Amino acid sequence: MRVEDAFMFMETKENRCNIVAAIELEGCPMDVITLSGVIERTLLAAEGSSLTDGLTHPRWPRFKQRPVQTWAGWFWEDVRDDFDLSQHIKVEAGAATLQTLADLLARLQSEPVDRTRPLWDVVLAPYSKSGGCTVVFRLHHAIGDGLAIVRVLLQMMDADSRAEPAPVGFRGGWNFLECTRILFWAPLLAVEQLFVAFDRGPLKPHCFTGIKRASLATETKLQRIKDLAQAKQSTISAIVAACFASALVQCGLAGGRQETKFWVPVSMRAVADEAAEMRNDLSFVMMPLITGSSSVVETLRKTDEVIRQLKMSCTAPALLLVLRAVMHLLPLPVAQPFLDMIGSKASGVYSSVPGPTSKLQWGGYCVASLRFLVPQRAGFATGLSAVSYAGDLYIGVSADEAALANVEGVISAWHDALQELERSVNGLGSGL
Repeated sequence: MRVEDAFMFMETKENRCNIVAAIELEGCPMDVITLSGVIERTLLAAEGSSLTDGLTHPRWPRFKQRPVQTWAGWFWEDVRDDFDLSQHIKVEAGAATLQTLADLLARLQSEPVDRTRPLWDVVLAPYSKSGGCTVVFRLHHAIGDGLAIVRVLLQMMDADSRAEPAPVGFRGGWNFLECTRILFWAPLLAVEQLFVAFDRGPLKPHCFTGIKRASLATETKLQRIKDLAQAKQSTISAIVAACFASALVQCGLAGGRQETKFWVPVSMRAVADEAAEMRNDLSFVMMPLITGSSSVVETLRKTDEVIRQLKMSCTAPALLLVLRAVMHLLPLPVAQPFLDMIGSKASGVYSSVPGPTSKLQWGGYCVASLRFLVPQRAGFATGLSAVSYAGDLYIGVSADEAALANVEGVISAWHDALQELERSVNGLGSGL
């Protein structure tokens, strides 16, 4: 098992590394038998093979493998004849509204995944704005990162080439000089991280409950944010992040600090790598959300500066090198506390994932929306997430209830900040 995957098993009972994603479907509600057939055909079957062959040799082996830990580390083991699809499918009849769906996702994020079988589950819920249903996937982060999951979605569903999202992640060079700079910077970065101050404030309670709360926003038209980005000479990423920073201030969660640190996952996968192999190609950068400005306009200006500095810096590859060195060279009882200590310096994690740009079809059903919650780890338990899909943006907030009980308030304040930015451009509010 790659060290980037094994790293995700460094979880606690309060912070599980579970990615939960909700796929809302249009049309008639799906039943369990239909859902089982769709999963067998699109997720488990091998490309270009019969269904029987696919159940033996799935297109993505991770969905038929379980983790095994030995004295030498973690390994993936094929389950073969022990695989039972019925163990991975459940029904949750009570999740009929957006808030009860959010409650379901929060519970799935809190509960441990059974490590004696492949690390994923599917829950069928009745929520749908158009009379259909929602299929919730829960995957342990060791299976793969968010961008790998988006690529799998594109390949297991009916999508044309126009649905492919724009490439994101590290865009620095990999020439000799750049690699030398990264090798030089990595040990300095490790030392620097030791001296970074811990965030203090409402989002960092002394202990966690292990019970997550979550809130999901209704869709926001992506064109609104594109128009703002053009008017402000900014980017979509900066506007989403600035609105989250403003929301934390509005909800009294910044603790009076000028900056609130959040970890941001950065994809290290090469742009030319189009394979949808399930794996983690992530590093992380510590991004300060600007929480000391007098207005969201000023917050956006400073956020633009922060993102520009981070985009082409070598922090992400250098920190990945540190992670690999620690995982390879240090025994687990030393490696885990060291990495947890560094991780705990931030207040949370912020993940923004570009999704398919046009509508998808899955098993004959049209996909109406996509949403996800980002997992937390170490000593922070607040996650801010954003994903785009077919011209809409979906944001979500999840957190341990000891860190943030009013998750709905952050969602509402995010929309308030977006409207304030729009008023700064044209003097008029825009309805949601």
